[in-house]
Amino acid sequence: MAIAPKSIPPVMVVAIPVAEERPESRQRQGRPRQIETPADIRWPVVQEFLRASNLAANSRKLYERELKRFLGWTHSAWSELKLRQLGQYKAYLMEHEVKPGKTLSKSSVNAALTALKSFFRWLNTFHPELCPENPTEGVKFERLPVPMPQDISAENMEKVWAAVVQRGRTQVRDLALLHLLASGMRSGEVVATNVGSFDGRLISIPISKNKQPRLVPLSPAGQKAVAEYLDWRRDQGEELQPDFPLFLSQHRGWGGQRLSYQGVYQMVEAIGEISGVPDIHPHRLRHTGASEMLRKGMDPAHAMRLTGHTDERSFRRYTMGAEQEAAVEAYYRSIEESKELVYAKSLDRKQRKLLGGLVQLTGKEPLGQVEFDDGDITFAELWQENIEALEQMLELAYGMPEMFGVKVAEEGQSPDIQSQEREEVNSPETALVDLESGLKLQMPLRYGDTAVEHQAQVRFKLWVEGRKKSKVRKEIERQVFSDVQGQKTKPRGNEYLLTLTYHEKDEISQIIGDMFWRMEMIAELDNCKVNCEWEMVDQVLELASTEEPLDCPKITAVEDSLDAVHVTSVYQLKITLLGVQPKVWRRLQVSEVMTLAQLHPVVQAAMGWEGYHLHKFSVNEDEEDETLTLAELIGNELFSFSYLYNLGDMWQHEIEVEKRLASEPEKTYPVCLAGKQACPPEDCGGDWGYAHLLKVLKNPRHSDHRERKEWVGSEFDPKAFDLQEVNQALRELEYS
Repeated sequence: MAIAPKSIPPVMVVAIPVAEERPESRQRQGRPRQIETPADIRWPVVQEFLRASNLAANSRKLYERELKRFLGWTHSAWSELKLRQLGQYKAYLMEHEVKPGKTLSKSSVNAALTALKSFFRWLNTFHPELCPENPTEGVKFERLPVPMPQDISAENMEKVWAAVVQRGRTQVRDLALLHLLASGMRSGEVVATNVGSFDGRLISIPISKNKQPRLVPLSPAGQKAVAEYLDWRRDQGEELQPDFPLFLSQHRGWGGQRLSYQGVYQMVEAIGEISGVPDIHPHRLRHTGASEMLRKGMDPAHAMRLTGHTDERSFRRYTMGAEQEAAVEAYYRSIEESKELVYAKSLDRKQRKLLGGLVQLTGKEPLGQVEFDDGDITFAELWQENIEALEQMLELAYGMPEMFGVKVAEEGQSPDIQSQEREEVNSPETALVDLESGLKLQMPLRYGDTAVEHQAQVRFKLWVEGRKKSKVRKEIERQVFSDVQGQKTKPRGNEYLLTLTYHEKDEISQIIGDMFWRMEMIAELDNCKVNCEWEMVDQVLELASTEEPLDCPKITAVEDSLDAVHVTSVYQLKITLLGVQPKVWRRLQVSEVMTLAQLHPVVQAAMGWEGYHLHKFSVNEDEEDETLTLAELIGNELFSFSYLYNLGDMWQHEIEVEKRLASEPEKTYPVCLAGKQACPPEDCGGDWGYAHLLKVLKNPRHSDHRERKEWVGSEFDPKAFDLQEVNQALRELEYS
């Protein structure tokens, strides 16, 4: 029996209308492309995060956009996401084309990663059942170079100001608005400003991007522009109230309403087109205002406060531009200052020697030099202008021999004294210059008619306090007492018999003082303290005569250039990081010709900082010129000054000038002699943040232990200090 085939049921075709693809309109500057909200069961969790986070409006929009993008890329559940997927997503972002031939910038990729890291950190903390492990912990940000500021040159700014006049009926408003942007305000802050925020001189911002109030001072031209705009509005019949918007839209259909963020962008772009200056936008005007503050010499900390910056890394772009310009100016200024003095052709050799000696002794160009070079005054008149300064110098020079027990045979005779090196440079200068011959005469100390060495025995008692006092005592015996033939009077006692060599009795106290200073440095390395008592026991006179009688002086005059008449010395500095326990400190020796600008990288290398942030020296109440040398700033005084690093974390250092010593020819400076404890990590929150970090690292059960341990790295040891590593870093520094 044949089976009939089954018939196919009728099929109805339903046409589903598809939206026509519209050509993309031109993307307005300042507005990112919108990403549709995903129909995803994971999205409510993202919304909860956005509501719980204390984000600024623009940051919230950015986070929302980037989290939408991420959810559109993966369909995995939160618990399924691992480091591998996040790495793949980062690679996707790096290759993602926002328009044909253009991919996301590194800063945009980092912004996306910041949003993801913040979200997953929150999810892992508050919903561990959804996300047991944070998959973003191992994802690294892209390394970004510090961008240069996008400020507008003074020439182009003139064109911008001139273009405002051509804006017709909005020119009064536009001029006032430009002045606010050029004073360092953000576009959003300008839009939110009310009439009552302007007091005739300042703009008060109650809540800025960083959630803090701020005052923005306006230039006289800016004050005038805002006042004239408000007067114009009153002339239009408007009764101004403090809570009224400062800037109103004058667009047809929107007149009288608060000017929008997009309206500010359109206004600035229109002025840019009129002026012919390319790529003008509101943020460039803010950059221009910040850069101008620094060019005028404003303290970077004050400039950061006025512009509302809290992150030094983002503000670094402005300081780099100002520092670069200052360096160029310093270069050309140094060329001008290094030009040799130009003397008239009629100047004879003796007159040249006299003026050269005057310049060397005073360190200044002679008064009237310009008039002399131009032929307006004679040499006699030039000399008369400077005779008082020269007489003071000569009086000092001829008075110096008697200060050291040497008599000059007759008035006007140069002191003929054999040169002698001194180990320390804590006494007045002893180098003299014969202005006519240009000879260098070095004057040593003399004691009596002949320089005779004596010996004395001193009973010395030493007490050491601290956990490692035995170790410290042995180091003192090895490093200090061995130089003075020190012997213990009893095997287990604390009394020593020392044999000291000296020229005059006054030297004994100085020798003991130097010994005790060395003991303190040794004890400090092991957190110990030392105390001592001493008394004279015996004295032996005239052990050896080391010099010839002074009634037969011997001249050793060395022909030398006037530039070489100086004694090179070094300063011993102790740098202590304040507010940190245990104490973090370094002891250095640096050349006296080093400037504060050169001392900055030395402090950074010695302490272990990375140089990411701004710094400031404070030697006295005045602002310090970092081109001055240490010799010019310190001289022979022993005092302390401060070094501030990172204006956010506020790392305050005390730099104590411990001693001024003669440099050793075979030694390379700067050099680190000793130190204790590791430097805190950068950006850890200052002394309080570092103390909290150490507390977390010591407690493996702390909820933040794993995260903070990963952040600082497994090699971080707060007790570590490697003297060889520090000195290697100092040797690698470049000062050129």
